[in-house]
Amino acid sequence: MPDERPHAADGLPIDAEAESSRVASATAARAAEPDGSAPDDGRDADGAEPVSALDSERLEVSTTGEDGAPDTDIDAIERLTDALGALDERLAESQRLLAHQTELADRLHAENQRLRAGELRAAQLPLVRDLMRMHDDIGRLVAASTEEADTDLTIMRASLLDALARNGVETFEPTVGDTFDPHTHTARGVVATADPALDRCVAAVVRAGFMWEDKALIRAADVRVHRLEQSNGDSADGRTTEHGQ
Repeated sequence: MPDERPHAADGLPIDAEAESSRVASATAARAAEPDGSAPDDGRDADGAEPVSALDSERLEVSTTGEDGAPDTDIDAIERLTDALGALDERLAESQRLLAHQTELADRLHAENQRLRAGELRAAQLPLVRDLMRMHDDIGRLVAASTEEADTDLTIMRASLLDALARNGVETFEPTVGDTFDPHTHTARGVVATADPALDRCVAAVVRAGFMWEDKALIRAADVRVHRLEQSNGDSADGRTTEHGQ
């Protein structure tokens, strides 16, 4: 007896009950989709891949600040500004410390140079004093010598002064009429004067002074000083003067 059941396109018989169940399932699936849209295959409306739970967590962390609040461009700029400000402060502090260290090194070097110069001068001083005495002796000989001897002694004194200068020692003589300076002058006599303008001024130089090349005094210059004479023969400070001392 021939098979009267419906056949598919490929000639195989179709099970009516199974086919009916399949059609009903397909109809129910379409009815469950809103607005007849296609079944959800895991993509969003524009076809992009869905965001996983891990990616969502990373996105949340990257868009929130340290306090957990949502981050914005203004917040990020403020944090960057604060960080740059802190960096500027540290850089300024480093520069200040470097400048302080440089200044300290310069001071130590200068102090060391002063100490070395002081030690050198202390060692030279006895010889310098002997040369100064020799200079004074030659000056006295010049004052008492003949013209021919005076020339030779003047040459000797010039050579002596040159030797002192090469070792950092300079001679100085006040000018007559200069104001008496107790720091660089030593009074070796008083000369009375009736001119108030000459009171306490240098009247004569008795002996030259010496100093180091940095103006540190070695020996003050000996001078005679004018003192204003009162009508009763006393000086301005009440002491009696001796003319020509």
